[in-house]
Amino acid sequence: LKKFGFNRDLLFGVNLDYSGPQKQIAFTQRFPVSFKSSQSLSRRVYFTNFFDWMGAIRENSIYPIVNKLIPDIETGKWAMVTNSVQLKIVGELKGNDVVESRVWLENILGNKGSTFDLCFEWRRRLSLNHYEVVAFGKQRVTWVKITGYGETASEHLPEYVKIFMNLMKPQISLINPVADLVGKLSEINRGKELLGMEKNPINSPPLFEQIFSTTLEDSNLVGNIYFSNYSKWLGRTVDLYFYNLIPEYYRTTQVKEELVCLDCDINYLSEAMPFDKVSVRMYLGAIYECGVDFHFEFYRTKENRIERKLAYAKYKAAWVKYKNDSTVTIGLPSQMVESLSNREVFKK
Repeated sequence: LKKFGFNRDLLFGVNLDYSGPQKQIAFTQRFPVSFKSSQSLSRRVYFTNFFDWMGAIRENSIYPIVNKLIPDIETGKWAMVTNSVQLKIVGELKGNDVVESRVWLENILGNKGSTFDLCFEWRRRLSLNHYEVVAFGKQRVTWVKITGYGETASEHLPEYVKIFMNLMKPQISLINPVADLVGKLSEINRGKELLGMEKNPINSPPLFEQIFSTTLEDSNLVGNIYFSNYSKWLGRTVDLYFYNLIPEYYRTTQVKEELVCLDCDINYLSEAMPFDKVSVRMYLGAIYECGVDFHFEFYRTKENRIERKLAYAKYKAAWVKYKNDSTVTIGLPSQMVESLSNREVFKK
């Protein structure tokens, strides 16, 4: 490894220690940023990767019980499903950065003790013992019994899962503050609010609607659609909407301005399955001088009719400019403000 330039201590590895804010076990996985993750116009890490990384470290952290867990899930009778996800981004990642992804169990909930709140933290490794926090996430998951195709109900944990999760639970009840979320994006000022929706955004027509067809590629071991796909549909919907407005911003190799995600929260209500059609509807939440808030609704559709609401989400973004090594907000392009203010509707 040394001969070929791999520094194992800096690039790759896993760790387990009692460094959680409630003295609980925290699982850490370290890896370099891949080419695939640098999808934004500025070649920085695109926000949807944090959802994928959340799923990966969650599953890797329970490796000691997967030899029992996988056979149970493969029966088609049991599953662990995601109820909600919250993501806050305060920093930036680029190719060749090394990421430390951490997860710990914050709480065990429910009258069956089968719902868990997990916390995630992503840090950019600066040196062997120095790093900066770039994002923080929370995820609520529940152990369920599969009662029908795409239908579930919470259930008591198998004994081996219960024993393992009890080992991971907090050791003290007092929740100490999580590390200060300070980074390039943590103090972003989006300016004054130019237009805000006084009522529920979904009471107005959507700004944009996009239909996505699911296949087995969107699925996972459980058989349902993997939770991170919702963030990707959301991201694609935002990108397509603004590409229709300002294609010139997306047809360049010298990017100095772009829309960046600061927060993204998704709540899951029902399961989508392979070969479903999912309608993603984007609604305006608020327009700021240097940013925008959107609300999203996800529906399963059939023959252009809504069958079931699957999820809803909130997305907070800023329009930023890169200059040297700094990232600052600037005014939204006039085409954006005009279209959003006029509530122009695009449909695909």
